[in-house]
Parts: sequence; structure tokens; C-alpha cells
Amino acid sequence: MKYIFTAICFLFIVNSAICQTNDTTVSYYKNYPGNAPQEVISANNADFTRVVYPDSSANIYNVFEYYNNGTKKFIGKVEGRPDYGYSLQLVGDCIGFFKNGKKKYTAHFTDNRILGMEYFFYPNGRLYAVKKWVYNNPLFNNQLFWECYDNNGNKVCENGNGLWLTYNDDFSDVIFSGKVRKGFMNGEWKGYDILEDTVKYTGMFNMGGLTSGIGYDKKGNAHPFKDFNLATGYKRGGLFAFLDDLNRHLILPKDANGKKMNIDTVHISFVIEKDGQLDELKQLGTVNDQLQTALNDAVKKCGEWTPYMYYGMPYRSSFITLLKPKVDLEGPITIKMVNFKGTLMISNKKTNADSAQSD
Repeated sequence: MKYIFTAICFLFIVNSAICQTNDTTVSYYKNYPGNAPQEVISANNADFTRVVYPDSSANIYNVFEYYNNGTKKFIGKVEGRPDYGYSLQLVGDCIGFFKNGKKKYTAHFTDNRILGMEYFFYPNGRLYAVKKWVYNNPLFNNQLFWECYDNNGNKVCENGNGLWLTYNDDFSDVIFSGKVRKGFMNGEWKGYDILEDTVKYTGMFNMGGLTSGIGYDKKGNAHPFKDFNLATGYKRGGLFAFLDDLNRHLILPKDANGKKMNIDTVHISFVIEKDGQLDELKQLGTVNDQLQTALNDAVKKCGEWTPYMYYGMPYRSSFITLLKPKVDLEGPITIKMVNFKGTLMISNKKTNADSAQSD
């Protein structure tokens, strides 16, 4: 989360000055809905720029982020030089900003945890909400809904009791709202989401825990659920189990010398349909027709999948993965690893999940 500087001309002046030292790093990031921003090579492909340089305090670094229009996005401090990637080990006061330059939120961090109150603001600068952070809560909910104000400045929640309003990204509409009690979501909450179509839903909460929910499709049909979303799953135990099954049933083609084809670097893609059926199994890159035939035969012998569920309704998802997981030996322990990418195939909400799994 995020802190001060001004116009784009200042940004480039600062960059040209501090980039002359070896301790300063400038990196570029692109936003991906539903996921952490990813670092990119060029500013031309980026949504914002991050500049990191040493503070006067030992082992503390200043972090400045800027939108492409040159306005400040975030100012804060971290302990130790940040590693590769977007996440930061924040310390001290941090401030995030809207693209119009107005303050978006403020928080104070200790050991990368928010201490005390976190303040949120409307794009016009007016206070929107306050969340209270506690770390000895018996209900294991560190974040309490503490104060909330509507867009007219009226306080609708005080000391953790009242109405809570959750807005869309540009604060043009309330997309989720309901009662809070002692800082917890409690009772009925109502909301909507824009997926392939606008989906309305309700959720019943008991002191922060979802007890039940109902999603409504565009025809008004009700779809009960216990979780807002459930990821695609292979019924025999996840992606590793699927790849194990697929490789066990796979009869590899042989070359002219009778040697089996090497598939250590072969990547595949496939789609899980709304009914849980696996479809569109393909090789990526150079396609071997014999291997494709063998894959098509092998997948027929594999188990069933469950589709991705959003608000009780099924959606298509796609995967890209190594066909054969990598195997490492650590003494008596065998470790399997695989990199994969999963995508929820919703026209208005592309949600990607890049991951490295080990077993």
C-alpha cells in the first residue's frame, strides 16, 4: 500500500539524478485485474513506475510510485532493499493517491502489518471509511469495519456498528453493502458484479463469516452458494493428480530407433467447460501429431473436473501447464514442481492465476 511528489517533469528530473547512483532502482509495472501488478521491461507497456532509493536511516528505502500521467500513486518506506516482484515489506507511514492527485488511503505499518487505523477517501478528498486493525481477535479477523460515510458526508457507521458501503473502482456506484456489528459483517448483504452479464447476489453473515448466499443470473434464477467463488478443481486431487493421471495413461510415440519421445519441455493448454468437461486439449509451440493423438486418448481415461463457481454459477476456465512436472530429489524426499497459468474465461472479468506448485 502507498506516499509524495508532483509533476511528471519532476519525476524525470529526480530519476535522472538518482539513477546516477547504484543504490537506486526504477521499475515499471502493469496492472492485471484480480492479481498483483506484474513488472514489465518498458515504460511504454506499464501502468505505473516505481522508484526505490536509500533513506538516511540504516536499511530503510524510500518508495515512490507514479501514474503514467506523472501524478503520484504511492509514497512509503520499506525495510531492506525490495526483492524482485511487486510486494513490499512496508514500515512507517504510507499514503496512496488517486490519479487526480487526491489522497486515496493512509496507513502506518510496523513489520509489514498495518498498525491501528487505516483511512480511506473519496476521489474528491472527503473521508470515506476507517478500518481498524487488531491482531488478537479470537475470530481471526484482523480487519474491522469501523467508520463509513456516504458520498454526501453522512456517517452511516460508527464504532463498528451501522451500514457499510463498498464502491466500484471509480466510486460511481455502490456494488456491495450491508450491516456491520462490532466491526464485523453481520446479517444480509446485497451486491452485484459485472461478469458475462450483471450478476446480483446476497450473502448472509454471522460476525464476519459467510453462512449462506444466493446468486441470481440474468433470468432471475437463484443459485445457492456457500463460498463467493470456488476455483476449478480436479476431483481426484488437483492439478498434480490430473497430470499424474494423464502421464500414467499416456502412451508416448517412438522415433525410428524405438526411443520414446522426450516430453520434459512440452506445454499443454486445455479448457474446463461450465459442465466440468475438459475440452480443447492442445500442445503449445511445435505440434507433434502422434503425441496429440496419444494425449486425446489418455485424457479420456482421466477423472472428472468441477468448474469454476462464481456466486453459485459455473464459468469456463483455461489452463497452461507443463505436461510433465519437474522432479527434484532432496535427500530422501522427492519434490514435484510445475508452473501453470489459470484464467477465468469471463468476457468482462479476466482473472489470471500464475503459480508455481510443488508437491
